[in-house]
Amino acid sequence: MSLKFKFIIFFSILVFLVNSGAVYFLNNYLENKFIKETADLFSVLAESSEGIYFSFIEGLKIRTIDWSSDGFIRNSAEKIINSKDESGRKTVQELNFYLREKKIPYDSSVIIIDILDKDGIVISSSKDERLGIDEKEEEKKIGAHRFSEAVVSGFGESFVTSIIYEEDESDEPMIHIVSRIFSTREDDSGNLLPLDAVMLLHFTETERLNDTLTGKFQKEEGALTGQIFFEQYKTGEIYAVNNQKTMITPSRFIEGAVLNLFIDTSPIRTCLEENKEFKGEYLNYQGEKVLGASMCLKRDNAVLIVEAKLEEVLKPIREIRNTIILGGIAIFGLIIIGIILLSNWFLAGLLIIKASIEKIKSGDFSQRIETKSKDEIGYLGTAFNTMLDSVEKSEQELKKSKERTEEMNLDLENKVEERTGELKKLKNDLEKIVESRTTELSEKIAELEKFKELTVGRELKMVELKKEIEKLSKNSPK
Repeated sequence: MSLKFKFIIFFSILVFLVNSGAVYFLNNYLENKFIKETADLFSVLAESSEGIYFSFIEGLKIRTIDWSSDGFIRNSAEKIINSKDESGRKTVQELNFYLREKKIPYDSSVIIIDILDKDGIVISSSKDERLGIDEKEEEKKIGAHRFSEAVVSGFGESFVTSIIYEEDESDEPMIHIVSRIFSTREDDSGNLLPLDAVMLLHFTETERLNDTLTGKFQKEEGALTGQIFFEQYKTGEIYAVNNQKTMITPSRFIEGAVLNLFIDTSPIRTCLEENKEFKGEYLNYQGEKVLGASMCLKRDNAVLIVEAKLEEVLKPIREIRNTIILGGIAIFGLIIIGIILLSNWFLAGLLIIKASIEKIKSGDFSQRIETKSKDEIGYLGTAFNTMLDSVEKSEQELKKSKERTEEMNLDLENKVEERTGELKKLKNDLEKIVESRTTELSEKIAELEKFKELTVGRELKMVELKKEIEKLSKNSPK
């Protein structure tokens, strides 16, 4: 692996890690900052929606107080309370007619008007069939309204009950508002005398409340835009939940959710259980990850939620992230090109040295490195040239020495050849002498063999002669 390749790989990996780290850090930083700022924005929007909610409810309360201050209603209610005879029943019929024909037409959202006595019994109503119903009992059972507070309240006060559903009254969810009725007469201090009676208005305003929160109502009234929130976030939603964790305003995505959809998400638990407002990420009632904020409507025992899918909220930042990644890739490519060019410039001197070395390997010691730089590579080139001078000088001396050696070897070979000829001649002479000596020796050996045979024969004869003499000696007379 060449140094240039190592150089490019090393700096490419280094740049890749730095670039990736920068993109990762920048993406996380922007995403976290964007989430925090958006959550703060949702919190502001939730607070704004809280104001819209209270303004809306305040309008209903004003309507209730206004109607409870109607002179005909006040006088009629006082007569009914104080009269138990036939005139009282006639007053009831007159008041029922008045409530039904003179008051309800002014506000289509009011479906029922009830007048209750101190015990919570309906003594007059826009619906004749409701006379005699015990509303106090309903308050105890299902908390349908706040009669017990209203019947002892002061002038100008009214009490709201979060959206409820009562089949016997309407097939739509309702908001109940109760206000005490005061006499047209005054006491010695100039204050209106309170009556032991209240007015209970049944509003079916959930759709209008939702339209007000979403901005639809504002647009219908002539505003150029409604809630920008819903124009920006297609998955955005603003809704309210009561203290039973039941949705009390319509859902944008689930039909018939009012008083039917149970919601137990983090913002609701935080408000109802810890009495704290919430903002951040969580799973909504559809099990989807959302970013949202809540407002605790403590007076009405409800929670107001503003939320949108996290995926949609992060869409702009992810587009920015993709742009950053593409930019990072482009920058990485440019840096790689720069690294290659830099490596060519930086390693140019080394490449010259390498080329010279390749020629030197082939035996050309006349090569010299031309370097103009005054850095380490220039120093290395100068040192290399000095080394080449020394090597070339040594090579020349070695060449001369080789030539002298070859001459000496040739002379030595001639002397060896001459001496070898003398030795060969001496060898031939010696071989002839040896051959002559060998012949003489063979002749002498043959003579000795003959002598040996004669000698051995004489000895045998002498032995036999001795044996014969001994035999004759033994056989001769003594």
